Amino acid sequence: MQLDLFVDNCHTILGNLADEHLRDLELDEAAGIYDRILGEWPDDSAIASARRALDVWRERIQRFHSSPGGIDGIHSLYGNLAEPAPSSLKSGVRSFIIDRLQSQSTPELLFIPPRFHLGCLLLEAGRIAEAETWFALALDSGIPEQVRFLAYLGDALFIKGETGDARDCYRAGRCGS
Repeated sequence: MQLDLFVDNCHTILGNLADEHLRDLELDEAAGIYDRILGEWPDDSAIASARRALDVWRERIQRFHSSPGGIDGIHSLYGNLAEPAPSSLKSGVRSFIIDRLQSQSTPELLFIPPRFHLGCLLLEAGRIAEAETWFALALDSGIPEQVRFLAYLGDALFIKGETGDARDCYRAGRCGS
């Protein structure tokens, strides 16, 4: 009996392909793949759950596009990232949110406490150098939350391994500069 690696790994291959589509927010393509998987493995509760999450997010994104959007609409999408969903879908949504924030006027000054700022989202996405840049822009633009943004900048610098500069930011924030 000869092994057929594609047949034996078909479920995993299709799942990985669906993940790629989710990261790019190609939701119709991912849905089709999930439907195929569920057609062959109808008892796969993880895929069924991912398929339901995909439908919820497709509706949210369509609603976002049909409404005026703005910072409140973007923030609403972000708030929903706490719900269970495949990590690849959350990654795609986070990138979508980052793109929408960057297209706003003066994005460096858009901030909803405690951590809804372009720099914070970039940190979550692992895009540390970009986060550092946006935190510095916020500070240079005179964002009212100076102490908080010095701490955020310190966090980004610390993650990058620039501990001396991070310490300086933390100290400047503690002193209320």
